[in-house]
Amino acid sequence: MDQRVITAIETQKQRRNRCSIFIDGEFALGVEADVVGDLRLHVGQRVSDADLERISRADLVVRAKRKALNLLEYRHRSRAEIVGRLRQGGFDDDVIGQVVTFLERLGLLNDEEFARNWVRYRQSGKACGRARVRWELRRKGVSNDVIERSLSEISGETEYALAMDVARRRWEKCSVADSRLKRQRVASYLRRRGFDWEVVSEVLDKLASEDD
Repeated sequence: MDQRVITAIETQKQRRNRCSIFIDGEFALGVEADVVGDLRLHVGQRVSDADLERISRADLVVRAKRKALNLLEYRHRSRAEIVGRLRQGGFDDDVIGQVVTFLERLGLLNDEEFARNWVRYRQSGKACGRARVRWELRRKGVSNDVIERSLSEISGETEYALAMDVARRRWEKCSVADSRLKRQRVASYLRRRGFDWEVVSEVLDKLASEDD
Protein backbone atom coordinates (compact mmCIF):
# COMPACT_ATOMS: atom_id res chain seq x y z
CA MET A 1 0.00 0.00 0.00
CA ASP A 2 1.46 3.35 -1.08
CA GLN A 3 1.94 5.57 1.97
CA ARG A 4 3.05 9.14 2.37
CA VAL A 5 4.06 11.22 5.38
CA ILE A 6 2.34 14.13 7.15
CA THR A 7 5.02 16.82 7.13
CA ALA A 8 3.07 19.69 8.74
CA ILE A 9 -0.23 20.49 10.47
CA GLU A 10 -0.92 24.23 10.61
CA THR A 11 -3.80 26.26 12.04
CA GLN A 12 -5.40 28.26 9.26
CA LYS A 13 -5.00 32.03 9.62
CA GLN A 14 -8.50 32.98 8.49
CA ARG A 15 -10.34 30.08 10.15
CA ARG A 16 -8.77 29.28 13.49
CA ASN A 17 -10.99 26.25 14.02
CA ARG A 18 -9.51 24.56 10.95
CA CYS A 19 -6.11 23.07 10.23
CA SER A 20 -4.20 22.56 6.99
CA ILE A 21 -2.52 19.19 6.60
CA PHE A 22 0.59 18.94 4.43
CA ILE A 23 1.78 15.62 3.05
CA ASP A 24 5.28 15.24 1.64
CA GLY A 25 5.64 19.00 1.81
CA GLU A 26 2.48 19.85 -0.11
CA PHE A 27 -0.97 20.94 1.05
CA ALA A 28 -3.30 17.93 1.05
CA LEU A 29 -6.52 18.95 2.77
CA GLY A 30 -8.11 21.17 5.41
CA VAL A 31 -9.93 19.72 8.41
CA GLU A 32 -11.60 20.83 11.61
CA ALA A 33 -9.17 21.13 14.53
CA ASP A 34 -11.27 18.56 16.40
CA VAL A 35 -10.46 15.97 13.73
CA VAL A 36 -6.74 16.40 14.33
CA GLY A 37 -7.26 15.67 18.02
CA ASP A 38 -9.83 12.92 17.63
CA LEU A 39 -7.74 10.96 15.11
CA ARG A 40 -4.45 11.85 16.82
CA LEU A 41 -2.95 13.13 13.61
CA HIS A 42 0.69 14.19 13.94
CA VAL A 43 3.72 15.18 11.93
CA GLY A 44 5.66 12.13 10.80
CA GLN A 45 2.56 9.95 10.61
CA ARG A 46 2.39 7.73 7.53
CA VAL A 47 -0.94 7.80 5.72
CA SER A 48 -2.47 5.96 2.78
CA ASP A 49 -5.19 7.08 0.38
CA ALA A 50 -7.66 5.14 2.53
CA ASP A 51 -6.45 7.06 5.61
CA LEU A 52 -6.97 10.36 3.81
CA GLU A 53 -10.50 9.34 2.88
CA ARG A 54 -11.19 8.43 6.52
CA ILE A 55 -9.82 11.81 7.65
CA SER A 56 -11.94 13.63 5.08
CA ARG A 57 -15.09 11.76 6.17
CA ALA A 58 -14.37 12.52 9.82
CA ASP A 59 -14.12 16.19 8.90
CA LEU A 60 -17.52 16.07 7.21
CA VAL A 61 -19.08 14.55 10.33
CA VAL A 62 -17.56 17.20 12.62
CA ARG A 63 -18.73 19.99 10.33
CA ALA A 64 -22.23 18.50 10.14
CA LYS A 65 -22.37 18.17 13.93
CA ARG A 66 -21.39 21.80 14.32
CA LYS A 67 -24.06 22.92 11.87
CA ALA A 68 -26.72 20.85 13.65
CA LEU A 69 -25.71 22.15 17.08
CA ASN A 70 -25.84 25.72 15.80
CA LEU A 71 -29.37 25.10 14.52
CA LEU A 72 -30.45 23.64 17.86
CA GLU A 73 -28.92 26.57 19.72
CA TYR A 74 -31.41 28.84 17.97
CA ARG A 75 -34.46 26.69 18.82
CA HIS A 76 -35.57 23.07 19.29
CA ARG A 77 -36.07 21.22 16.02
CA SER A 78 -37.61 17.99 14.82
CA ARG A 79 -35.54 15.15 13.41
CA ALA A 80 -36.84 15.87 9.91
CA GLU A 81 -35.90 19.54 10.19
CA ILE A 82 -32.31 18.69 11.11
CA VAL A 83 -32.05 16.09 8.35
CA GLY A 84 -33.47 18.55 5.82
CA ARG A 85 -31.11 21.36 6.77
CA LEU A 86 -28.08 19.06 6.65
CA ARG A 87 -29.10 17.81 3.21
CA GLN A 88 -29.37 21.41 2.08
CA GLY A 89 -25.83 21.84 3.38
CA GLY A 90 -24.64 19.13 1.01
CA PHE A 91 -24.04 16.36 3.55
CA ASP A 92 -24.76 12.78 2.47
CA ASP A 93 -27.07 10.32 4.21
CA ASP A 94 -24.25 8.45 5.94
CA VAL A 95 -22.90 11.61 7.56
CA ILE A 96 -26.41 12.78 8.45
CA GLY A 97 -27.19 9.42 10.05
CA GLN A 98 -24.11 9.67 12.26
CA VAL A 99 -25.05 13.20 13.33
CA VAL A 100 -28.66 12.24 14.10
CA THR A 101 -27.49 9.29 16.22
CA PHE A 102 -25.04 11.58 18.04
CA LEU A 103 -27.76 14.14 18.82
CA GLU A 104 -30.27 11.51 19.92
CA ARG A 105 -27.76 9.94 22.31
CA LEU A 106 -27.18 13.35 23.86
CA GLY A 107 -30.92 13.87 24.21
CA LEU A 108 -30.79 16.90 21.91
CA LEU A 109 -33.04 15.39 19.24
CA ASN A 110 -36.31 13.83 20.35
CA ASP A 111 -39.51 14.23 18.35
CA GLU A 112 -41.74 13.26 21.29
CA GLU A 113 -40.28 16.02 23.44
CA PHE A 114 -40.21 18.44 20.52
CA ALA A 115 -43.92 17.89 19.82
CA ARG A 116 -44.89 18.27 23.48
CA ASN A 117 -42.92 21.51 23.72
CA TRP A 118 -44.53 22.80 20.54
CA VAL A 119 -47.99 22.05 21.89
CA ARG A 120 -47.18 23.93 25.11
CA TYR A 121 -45.75 26.83 23.13
CA ARG A 122 -48.94 27.04 21.07
CA GLN A 123 -51.03 27.20 24.25
CA SER A 124 -49.34 30.44 25.26
CA GLY A 125 -49.00 33.79 23.54
CA LYS A 126 -50.75 33.64 20.17
CA ALA A 127 -52.62 30.46 21.06
CA CYS A 128 -53.80 27.94 18.47
CA GLY A 129 -56.25 25.07 18.37
CA ARG A 130 -55.49 21.40 17.78
CA ALA A 131 -55.96 21.55 14.00
CA ARG A 132 -53.40 24.32 13.55
CA VAL A 133 -50.87 22.62 15.84
CA ARG A 134 -51.37 19.31 14.00
CA TRP A 135 -50.73 21.03 10.66
CA GLU A 136 -47.61 22.79 11.95
CA LEU A 137 -46.10 19.61 13.37
CA ARG A 138 -46.79 17.72 10.15
CA ARG A 139 -44.96 20.43 8.23
CA LYS A 140 -42.01 19.90 10.55
CA GLY A 141 -41.93 16.23 9.65
CA VAL A 142 -43.21 14.81 12.94
CA SER A 143 -44.98 11.45 12.58
CA ASN A 144 -48.75 11.26 13.01
CA ASP A 145 -48.48 8.94 16.02
CA VAL A 146 -46.22 11.38 17.85
CA ILE A 147 -48.45 14.30 16.92
CA GLU A 148 -51.61 12.65 18.24
CA ARG A 149 -49.92 11.66 21.49
CA SER A 150 -48.79 15.23 22.04
CA LEU A 151 -52.22 16.65 21.19
CA SER A 152 -53.87 14.30 23.69
CA GLU A 153 -52.41 16.52 26.40
CA ILE A 154 -54.84 19.28 25.37
CA SER A 155 -58.10 18.61 27.20
CA GLY A 156 -61.46 19.83 25.96
CA GLU A 157 -61.53 22.34 28.80
CA THR A 158 -58.12 23.68 27.83
CA GLU A 159 -59.11 24.00 24.17
CA TYR A 160 -62.24 25.90 25.16
CA ALA A 161 -60.33 28.23 27.48
CA LEU A 162 -57.75 28.97 24.80
CA ALA A 163 -60.43 29.66 22.21
CA MET A 164 -62.35 31.88 24.61
CA ASP A 165 -59.24 33.93 25.41
CA VAL A 166 -58.42 34.42 21.72
CA ALA A 167 -62.04 35.10 20.79
CA ARG A 168 -62.67 37.61 23.58
CA ARG A 169 -59.70 39.74 22.56
CA ARG A 170 -60.77 39.61 18.92
CA TRP A 171 -64.41 40.29 19.81
CA GLU A 172 -63.52 43.39 21.79
CA LYS A 173 -61.34 44.74 18.98
CA CYS A 174 -63.96 44.16 16.29
CA SER A 175 -65.77 47.46 15.68
CA VAL A 176 -68.44 46.05 13.34
CA ALA A 177 -71.91 47.08 14.48
CA ASP A 178 -73.77 44.23 12.81
CA SER A 179 -73.70 41.36 15.33
CA ARG A 180 -74.04 38.67 12.65
CA LEU A 181 -71.10 40.03 10.64
CA LYS A 182 -69.07 40.43 13.82
CA ARG A 183 -69.71 36.81 14.72
CA GLN A 184 -68.69 35.67 11.22
CA ARG A 185 -65.43 37.59 11.35
CA VAL A 186 -64.44 36.30 14.76
CA ALA A 187 -65.46 32.76 13.77
CA SER A 188 -63.26 32.94 10.66
CA TYR A 189 -60.35 34.15 12.75
CA LEU A 190 -60.75 31.31 15.24
CA ARG A 191 -60.94 28.76 12.44
CA ARG A 192 -57.71 30.10 10.98
CA ARG A 193 -56.18 29.67 14.42
CA GLY A 194 -57.09 25.98 14.27
CA PHE A 195 -60.12 25.73 16.58
CA ASP A 196 -62.88 23.34 15.48
CA TRP A 197 -66.42 24.45 14.73
CA GLU A 198 -67.94 23.00 17.88
CA VAL A 199 -65.60 24.97 20.13
CA VAL A 200 -65.92 28.11 18.00
CA SER A 201 -69.71 27.96 18.11
CA GLU A 202 -69.79 27.42 21.86
CA VAL A 203 -67.40 30.30 22.50
CA LEU A 204 -69.25 32.72 20.24
CA ASP A 205 -72.60 31.83 21.80
CA LYS A 206 -71.12 32.72 25.17
CA LEU A 207 -69.70 36.04 23.97
CA ALA A 208 -72.93 36.97 22.18
CA SER A 209 -74.95 36.26 25.33
CA GLU A 210 -72.68 38.57 27.30
CA ASP A 211 -73.44 41.38 24.85
CA ASP A 212 -77.20 40.96 25.22
